[in-house]
Amino acid sequence: MVILIALIGVFLIFVGLVVLIVPRAMTQTLKVFLDRRWVPAASIIRIVLGLVLIFGADDTRLPTFVLGFGVLVLIAGIAIPFIGFERIQRLVHFWLRQTDSVLRLWSLGALGLGGVLVWAAV
Repeated sequence: MVILIALIGVFLIFVGLVVLIVPRAMTQTLKVFLDRRWVPAASIIRIVLGLVLIFGADDTRLPTFVLGFGVLVLIAGIAIPFIGFERIQRLVHFWLRQTDSVLRLWSLGALGLGGVLVWAAV
């Protein structure tokens, strides 16, 4: 399970680097979620990732942090169907309107979070 947590961290680092270098890559990816068919997939992916983080937390260097992050990811995955597609569209449009500087700033958060997860897992 720790390897999966490290892989989640590596993925976050990768996403953070891509958005830092090419911020519009994030907006192109987000446009996928303007199609209603992808919303259940996003929910399922978050639920699975949340469960991986929750069940693997005890084997990491920062079990409380990983557990807390896992709970947040799980809640986000469960909440997606209840939020409604119209609100999801508004959220996507909010991110599509952001400047490259704002996207790059948020990418630093992904880099940091990914780094912490990798460090905690190895």
